[in-house]
This record gives sequence, C-alpha cells and structure tokens, in this order.
Amino acid sequence: MINIITSTQAYDLPNEILNMAVKTYLNNKTKKTFVIVPNHVKFTTEIATLKKIANINKQDSVSVTNLQVLSFSRLAWYFLRNQKIALPEIIDDATSLMILEKIVKNKKDELLLFNNSNNGSLKQIYESIILIHQGNVDLNSISHEAVTEETSRKLHDLQIIYDEFIKMLGDHFTTKDGIQLILKTVLDKKLSIDNMNFFFCGFSYFSLSELNIVKIIAKKAHLSVFAFKTKDAQINDKVMEGDYDYIVQSTIAKLINFFNVNSLKFSTKEYGYNINLNNKEKLNAIWTENIPQQGLDLTNYVHLIKADSRYAEINFVAQTIYQQVVFNHYRYKDFLVLAPNLSEYETYLTPIFSQNNISMFNDLQKQMKFHPLVVMIENIADINDMGFKTQDIITILKTRLLIPEWYTDDIKFIADVDLLENFVLAHNINHQLWKKSFYDFVDNNISHLDQINEKVEKLDKLRQFIIENIDNLITQLHKLTNVQEAVTSFWDFLLKNQINKKLEKWRDTAINNGDLQLAQQPEQIWALLNKLLKDYVLIAEEFNTENFFDILISGFSEANFSQIPSVLDAVTVSEIGMVQNNSFKQVFIIGAVNNSLPKIQNKPGFLNIENINELNNSIDDEQQYIENNQEVNNLDQTYQFGDVLSLASDGVYISYPIINVSNEKMEASIFYQDIKNTLNLTEYVQHDFASFDTI
Repeated sequence: MINIITSTQAYDLPNEILNMAVKTYLNNKTKKTFVIVPNHVKFTTEIATLKKIANINKQDSVSVTNLQVLSFSRLAWYFLRNQKIALPEIIDDATSLMILEKIVKNKKDELLLFNNSNNGSLKQIYESIILIHQGNVDLNSISHEAVTEETSRKLHDLQIIYDEFIKMLGDHFTTKDGIQLILKTVLDKKLSIDNMNFFFCGFSYFSLSELNIVKIIAKKAHLSVFAFKTKDAQINDKVMEGDYDYIVQSTIAKLINFFNVNSLKFSTKEYGYNINLNNKEKLNAIWTENIPQQGLDLTNYVHLIKADSRYAEINFVAQTIYQQVVFNHYRYKDFLVLAPNLSEYETYLTPIFSQNNISMFNDLQKQMKFHPLVVMIENIADINDMGFKTQDIITILKTRLLIPEWYTDDIKFIADVDLLENFVLAHNINHQLWKKSFYDFVDNNISHLDQINEKVEKLDKLRQFIIENIDNLITQLHKLTNVQEAVTSFWDFLLKNQINKKLEKWRDTAINNGDLQLAQQPEQIWALLNKLLKDYVLIAEEFNTENFFDILISGFSEANFSQIPSVLDAVTVSEIGMVQNNSFKQVFIIGAVNNSLPKIQNKPGFLNIENINELNNSIDDEQQYIENNQEVNNLDQTYQFGDVLSLASDGVYISYPIINVSNEKMEASIFYQDIKNTLNLTEYVQHDFASFDTI
C-alpha cells in the first residue's frame, strides 16, 4: 500500500504523519514501523514520538522496540548490521581527503588541471567524486568529443583520480554514500520488508541514492507513506522550472512515474487551508499568492526590524525573548532564530544571550580544525617544515596541551608562557636560537626579566621542555620509514605528554560547568585522531613525515563536531535551509540582506553547473546521472523561505542590519521588501543602544 499525502506549508504535516505512524505501530506492535526524517530533526522527532505514545498509554515514559525514527544513514546501518555479508569499513570525509592527497601527489604528472593538492581543491574533487559515485556514472563511457575543451580536460583528470580512488578503496573500504548503495543492493536482492511500514516526512527532495532506496521500499514494503508540502497542497503534474514548488513537485513526479511504470497502486490525500485561516495560514497563502492580501491584517503577527548593526539585531532578539519568557510565560524552546549565514553572528550570539541568561542551542556545525589539538599538530608540522619559529612555539604552548608536570595548575603555566613570549620577543629569539640557553641573552639587559635570575631559570626550563619534546619527536619520525612504527612513535609522544589526560580534564570541567556540548568535543577529537591514525596505517605504503602531517591536517580540516542539545528548554539557533520542526511559537529571521537572502549558492567546484549539464547530456544510460546540488538549492529559495515563514504559531520577526562589520552599507533582501510592501507593515528601527523607534 502506497500513500502520498500533501499539505500546505502552514499545515503541521509532521505531526499528522507521526500520529499515523504511532497509530500504525500500536495497532500491530509485531510489525516494524519506521519514520524516516532528515538527520537534522531526528533527535527532536524521536522525543515527540515517544511523548505521543506515553500520552496514549498514560505513562510518564515508554520504551519501544519495533518503532524506529531514523535518518537515511541510520536506516542503512539498521538493516545491514545483521546481514551475513562482509561490510566494507566506512571512511569519512577526512579519510577520503587523505586518500586523495596521496593520489594527486602520485599522479600529478598525468593530470592536466588538477595538480594542486591544497585542502580547498581536494575538497572540490572529493565532492565531484561523491556525485559520480552516487550517480553510478561510468566516466569512461563519456566521449571527450561530445563536450567542450574545458569539460574534456576536467573529465580527463576526473577519470584518472576517480579510477585510482575506487581502486584504492577496493572491497575493504567505501565512502559515506557507499553504505546507501550497499543498502540498495541488499533491499533489492536479499531483505524481506513485506511486513514493514515506512513513513517519510520532512523531505522536499531525495538525493539519487536516497531515491533509489525509496523506490525499492515502495515496491516491497507493506505500507509506504510519503508526506510533502506543496504550494497549495495539490500535486501539479505540469510544474515548470522556476515555479514556486518546482523541486518538491519534481520529486513527487519522479515517484509517481516509478509507481506507474511498475504498476504500483497508490492513493493521495490533501490537507489544504482551513475555512477560517489562522495567522500562519494567512501569511503562507499570501506568500504563495494563493489569496490576495486585501483585508488581511498581520501587523500583530509579522514584525520588521531595521537594525543599526548585527550587534543591534541580536540585542533585539535577546531582549524580546527575555521579555516574552519573563512576562508572557513562554519557554526558551518556543523560540527559533534563523540566519542565512549564521557564522556572521557567532561573535554576538553567545555573549549577548549569556548576558541575558538565555539558554541556547546553536546547531551550526563547529569545525574541528580550530580545536587546540589540531592547532598543536599544525604548528608541529610547521616546525618540521620551517624550523623553530617563535610564533609556532608560542602557539603550541598556548594550546595548554604540552604542559610540564611541575606546573600544578594552568594559571601559573599561562602566566609563564606570557613572560616567555615577552622575553623571546625582546631578545629577538627565533629559529636555532631557541636551542640556546636563555642565560646567553641576559647580558644584553634588554628585558626587565634579564636581572631576575629566578624568572630566567624558570623560563629556560620551560624552553628546554618544549624544544626537546618537539625536536625529539621530529628527529624520531625522520628516522622511520615503517608506517606502523612511525605512527606508534607519534602516539607515544601524545601519551607521554598526557594529551589524553588533559582532554579528559577539559571534558570533566565542561560537564561540571553544565556545558554538555563542549564536553563532547574532547572525546570526538580524540576518537577522530585515533581513526585518522588507524586509516593512515592501512592506506600509507611508506612513512614520510611531511606527508603524514599534511594528511592529518587535511583530515581534521573537513571534520565537524556532532551536536545534540545539552538541555531541552533552549532557544534553537540555526540556518535557513535546514529542516525544522513545527513546534515553535516565535521565529526570528536575522540577516535578511540582499546578498544573503535568497541564499543563492555559487560555490566554486571542480565541476561547475555548465560542466555537469554537458556531462549529463553526454550520458545515454537513464540510470546514470550527476546531481547538480547547487542548482537544486537555488531553484528552491522562495519555497524554503515560505517554509520558514510557516514555522511560528504566534509571531515572525524579520530583521536586517544597515551596515556590516566593515561599515559597508547593506540593503534589505527582496524577500524582506516584498513582505513589507505586500502587507503594508511598519518598519521598526533598532539602534545599537537601548532605543527603539518606528519609521
């Protein structure tokens, strides 16, 4: 049985689907029921599902076995874990970049364009490889004569790198998307799912690998339910590129075409607008042009704010949330803050929210490359390449990871590092001068420390500790060619200096301070280091110090910390384009400036839009296709903003700063201007200080 359920964006479709899934499960608990959602909302959907069952059973808490809330990646692991097949080890982005680093260096004489192995270019080629892999594209079947010279040269390099990449993976490894390709094969050939129920919700688009899995499930499962939000809750089989809901309608069309070709019966159901529209439905209907604006007053629902700066924006958001919680009995979890580019607000969010005692969950992925452990490794690599540069040594000391055992606390250590930095800068100590005793410099009487023998002795002892530690490590690594021995030597260096113990201490401190997000970072960074070293041992044929450090740094540069909320009652801070739940009462859309919203992607890639279109036009096999993710995103911008406008039950705030951090003038987004003009709204002005005016 196959059902396609559609609704408007203002309708709480996820809640409807969860009700259906829970009812299906409770009617027959022996059958497995799966709710498949985007990974971004998996955690909150799990909580909502368990709450529904607990309420029905009139219990405080419940546990279930045959009802699962999963993302596509977790679905793959769920089904494959008990299969009697030899599963390849999944290598993550970081390890994939390690492999590409090696391939490019080995094949650079054969490549026409791609002979630069810096991290940015490696990431571009890796993204192209993933697209090729997901689309099951045979690059060797594409004629070079059928494409332009530029695309032909890129195809030449891509063929060499891709073939070598797949060869190196062999049967023992696969990329992050490879597990879904394996699941597709297992579902199609081996797995019986005819007694299982599947509910898909929160998607407007499926990747190629996801779509292939969905098709097999629809064909074989007992029940498959697909939920989509469209412009007017209807299915439009005449949708055209550029239409409001082109992407989601195209996804529905692909499914319906598959059902018809395979003679699969399906039913449809629509959840349209209520007769008496609430404010959320009114705004959605106006935005989608389903109804005219005339006679609809939304002045108490939609609020526009013109702010002096990004600081003023966040200050307004924090003060509004604080007042709503204190005076109107809201909870922090009732608020959602969204930005096109959240990184532009990182320096303001935490201090201003903390100043107002507002709990916050920032779900923007944090990069591992800024962690002290990675910074330490990067600077040791610099010393290996360039010698003992003062900046590298001071930076390593300031990570607080290499601390001599005679220091009983970090405060005294940091104080001495500051003194050491002043001393070496005053005496212009750099490179090989670091190997000389500090007593060799005090006769110059340049620094006030020169005549304080006790201080000089302490600083020289610290100098000797850091120089000997790093010098011994680098010397030892240069002597070794055996990969296992070299990695063991590096590992011994970390344990000897108790790096693992310091990370554990940081974790415990974060837990004691109630910062559970920060507490997860030490374990995650240490686990990734373990994995990178393990993968390096498996992949590398001969040890080379420079290459070893380059590969480690490349691996960390693409890794992110995974995050879950440390408390349930917290303001959610996220980016536009990420799927959100419909449980919020008030939504703040910040940064609504013309160069950020619509959020048009034009990210440089090894294959640009024109290259991808040329290659796709040259592929004869319908089962092979290269996805153009940027194009999908760009065509979906108005729809995505409509989703955001439909998240709040009580109010929507849209703001923009008139200047950026460089004091350059900023203009309001066309979305902001459209809403202002269409709804005839008053615009408020938020100054950098406590002044709030209307214009």
